[in-house]
Amino acid sequence: FTLATVLLIVNFLFLVMGGLLHLYAQEKGLDLKGDDLFPGIALGGYLSPIIGVVFIIGLISALFPSADGALTALTSSFCIDLLNIKNREDWTEAEKKKTRWTVHLSFALLFFLCVMVFKWINDKSIIDVILKLAGYTYGPLLGLFAFGIIFILLLNYFDKKFIRPLAS
Repeated sequence: FTLATVLLIVNFLFLVMGGLLHLYAQEKGLDLKGDDLFPGIALGGYLSPIIGVVFIIGLISALFPSADGALTALTSSFCIDLLNIKNREDWTEAEKKKTRWTVHLSFALLFFLCVMVFKWINDKSIIDVILKLAGYTYGPLLGLFAFGIIFILLLNYFDKKFIRPLAS
């Protein structure tokens, strides 16, 4: 199997399990929607307590690596790309380390504030909000990407047709 095939099978299984959870909730007369569906069934006494424990362990094991990876990537990107911390010769190693820690803690605080905002908004389907926000950013990013591709093609065309003949 290739990775794509395995991912397709796993995603299909999760889709089927989500559908079965909806059918189970409908059969039991539960009014659970969105992000409350699985926790409501797993921890609401409808399944065995073992399922609830497995749910909590699975949730923690899925969330920590994702949050940790995102936090590390943001910290690294900010420090290396924006602050150019690797090439700063006017800073000592202690100053660089302090800056990395400060940036890391700042992004952790920003993550915490984002979680609190979602809690205060009390939107039960957070994925809809995330997809809406992504829609605001991905459109302009794709436009910039397309502009860059077209611009480089035009630049190469004009270079070959007009600039190189004039230079020779």
